Order: sequence, then structure tokens, then C-alpha cells
Amino acid sequence: MANRENQWNAVQIGPNDPAEACALLPELARNEIAAIKIGHFLGEQELAVISANMQNQTIAWYANKTNQQGRIGINATGFSHLPDGKKKYFDATPAAEDDRDAIFDGTHSPINKIVEFFGHVFDTKIATEPELAQARYFAGLIRAMGAKSTLHFDYAPKQLPGWSVADADEQFGLVLYLQMPEAGGALNIYDHPWTPEDESHNNDHVEKGTFGFDEDFLGDTPHASVLPSEGDLVVFRTRNFHQVDEIHSDRPRLGLTTFMSQQAGALALWS
Repeated sequence: MANRENQWNAVQIGPNDPAEACALLPELARNEIAAIKIGHFLGEQELAVISANMQNQTIAWYANKTNQQGRIGINATGFSHLPDGKKKYFDATPAAEDDRDAIFDGTHSPINKIVEFFGHVFDTKIATEPELAQARYFAGLIRAMGAKSTLHFDYAPKQLPGWSVADADEQFGLVLYLQMPEAGGALNIYDHPWTPEDESHNNDHVEKGTFGFDEDFLGDTPHASVLPSEGDLVVFRTRNFHQVDEIHSDRPRLGLTTFMSQQAGALALWS
């Protein structure tokens, strides 16, 4: 754990430093740093193309209106609680990839750019599922947020037992910021990796993330607040509890999100 003086911070690097980003991953896994912020991972022209293409897409807002959360794409934990959920997820992947790629039309795919960035050091690819003939996972969910998120963690060994991504040694989260609100929307990352004992504070009983954890159970746990700019890529350890802060804007926060699992020296992306 980090020291109790709350000197637990994100490390900022530039978009041309893949070797440094990869060298920081072990420190991130050991909770020695809170996050890696890669500034200007996407340039203004790339963001403009994606923003224009987004106008042709429909955000699916969740029924839980309290937190004003929506998405374009699919995520595995949205299927894991369903009967035959794994098959349904992989059946839905091709259409989700088509929608995602339409948003990237006219520019270099940010997913491919992430693969290439970390591929400078690690064998990096999209995750596959051996049980289903190496079916490819979806990677690149776009999350839309108009208000504060729930307090939660993401950890495949707990939330996706029986899926190949649950066998990883470590799990990171990547958020590529496509649009930021006029005010608010910081990512708060707490120096508290989930443990089974924390489940007594969990208000979700079916699908992950609907209600999240009691917001006061972490007390004065040290945390880092990362307020990115559009085009920044933030990497953090998702087993740590985290939460998007209040958003004070009619302009939603849009982030391209993917998990990145590490196993045997290789990295795999999935959502």
C-alpha cells in the first residue's frame, strides 16, 4: 500500500514514450503509482474525425438514470450474469466491432494504436477465448457519463469466472478520453485493491455496477484524482476501487475504454 500521506499519484508521460509506459506497468501492478497518464495520445485531427463520426451513433443509456451512464459497444460483465452469457457476448461481438469501427472511419483506429504502442515492448493483441475456437473479445467500449459514477472495481477473476481473461496475472484499465465536460469528471482511484471482505459493502446483487459499493466504506483511504484532457490515455489497476467524480456540464464525458490483461509477459485487450 502507498503511504498514508496521500502521496500516491499518477505519472504523466508523452505519447512518444511507449518504452517508459511499459516500464511503469510493474510499478502500477504493485500499487506504487496510481496511474499512468499518456498525454495527447490522440491529436486534435484524430479527435475531430471521431467526434464527427459520433454524430451518426446512438448512445444506449442505461435504465439506471441516477448516474446517467450510457455506452456504445458491449462489455463482458454485462453478459456474465445471463444464461449462456458467454456465447451471447461473442455472438454480439462482430456487430459491436462494426459500430466501433464506423466511429474510427477516416482515422487510425485507437484500438490498433494502443496495440502498437504497448507492442513496442510486449506481445500485445486482442484477447481470445480458447473455449470458443479462439473467438475474439470485443475491445473498445465507449462510455458516456453525464454524472458521477458508482464506486466499483473491475477484476475478471471475481466477475468473469470461467472466461479466459480471468486467468491473467494482472488487469489494467485504459480510458482514452474523446470528450470531457466543461467541469468535473475526474477519475478517482483509491489505494485499496478489492478483497472478498469488501463484498459486505457491495449493493450489486445481479449485474455489476448498477448500484456499486457504499461510498463511505473506504474512509480516508489515500486516492489519486486524475483529471485528463481530451486525447489523453489513462492506465490504472482496475482491482483498485475507482469512481468518476461529479460532472458539472450538459456535455457528457466520453471515454473509449478497454481492459488490458497481462499474462506470461503478454498483454491482451478486451471490454
